[in-house]
Amino acid sequence: MSNTTSLQLTLTELCQATSLGSDTLIEIIEEGILEPIGTTPETWQFSNHTIGIAQKAARLHNDLEID
Repeated sequence: MSNTTSLQLTLTELCQATSLGSDTLIEIIEEGILEPIGTTPETWQFSNHTIGIAQKAARLHNDLEID
């Protein structure tokens, strides 16, 4: 039995999965909305459930101008 939430994505893969730029994702991380595993952007890993969270955060920021 596999657990799909254990799938790990790099920052580049998360950018591709969300259609968001790395600058946007780094801003979301700096705000504490996403918490990557790893110490630097080059080593960060994200579970696949992060995709939806990142997309919602970006949508709220863009649509409602919420930081």
